[in-house]
Amino acid sequence: MTKQKSIIFDIPLIRKNINKYPLKNMKYVNKTFYEDFIESRIETEYKLNEMIQKLKKNNIKFFVCKVICDFSINKCLINLNLSNNNIIDIPDIFCLLNIRNNLDLSNNKITQLPNMFGNIQIGGSLDLSCNQLIELPESFGNLCIGRNLFLYCNQLKSLPESFGNLKIGNNLCLSENKLEYLPKNFGKLKNINELSLSNNQLKSLPKSFGYLKIEGSLHLNSNKIRFLPNTFGNIQIGKDLNLAQNKLKLLPKNFGMIKVKNNIWLTSNFLKYLPKSFGNIRIYGSLYIKYNLLKKLNNTFSNIIIFKICDLSHNKLTKLPINFSSIQIGSFLNLSNNKLPNNLKVSFNFPFVD
Repeated sequence: MTKQKSIIFDIPLIRKNINKYPLKNMKYVNKTFYEDFIESRIETEYKLNEMIQKLKKNNIKFFVCKVICDFSINKCLINLNLSNNNIIDIPDIFCLLNIRNNLDLSNNKITQLPNMFGNIQIGGSLDLSCNQLIELPESFGNLCIGRNLFLYCNQLKSLPESFGNLKIGNNLCLSENKLEYLPKNFGKLKNINELSLSNNQLKSLPKSFGYLKIEGSLHLNSNKIRFLPNTFGNIQIGKDLNLAQNKLKLLPKNFGMIKVKNNIWLTSNFLKYLPKSFGNIRIYGSLYIKYNLLKKLNNTFSNIIIFKICDLSHNKLTKLPINFSSIQIGSFLNLSNNKLPNNLKVSFNFPFVD
């Protein structure tokens, strides 16, 4: 019996039901195999996903995408999971898919997306994490994603200008890329619960960033941010703000006007001074400003209200404001590893860490 090679599997030319084809140690597929697959007319999503799982064990690349598209082009799939393969390219026809819930393309080797990728309809989450994406098509901003968008662990250096038009119902994760800047209209994003931009190469943020309303947490840690836009004081964050491990030297004058409910991390920056508005901060969690270069605090700093911890350790403080004893901190204050006088005596109404 002769064999023919084409794209991925090496299959005998037998026109029988697909289930009789061996699916082990195959590298190529010929036209006959592909036609038989389509002619088998798998009618339920369960059988389709079952076949995908069998194919996924064989180092699939392009073939599975083409098969799935031809099968489901006029159907609405509930979920489509193509994760953990070696898929490199996605065919243009893929952009016509309609996914009721989740589309998972994570842990592949995808380097680029089709130009019309933004036409895909996704009711749940889109997972493109752990690929090799360098850029996104301009149409990406047309996507309407019901829940989460995961783009972490790629090679993205920038985002398309249309990105601010995205409609996302829950979380957006862009961490662990190589982003150097964000689109000017990034702040137009709405309904974001959790936004993660950590572990990138960001040096600054656009002015529109300050108009974001985030119900959960904002993660900007481990970047190269030197300055924040003057609009940053307008930002609304439902839980935590993480700006640790950046290169911040100054904070905007209105920084203290930010609305953050839980915790604020400013750890490991290059802050020498805090703005006068900083005293307006009211949080139910903790404030971490350790490992900076603070030399003194404004008198207004004593007006802050922190329900848990205020950590000012590992700075260069030489003295405290006159009214510092009136500061309201629920748990404890850490002033260790500064340059404060050894005989400093200040009475507080909470546990004090010297």
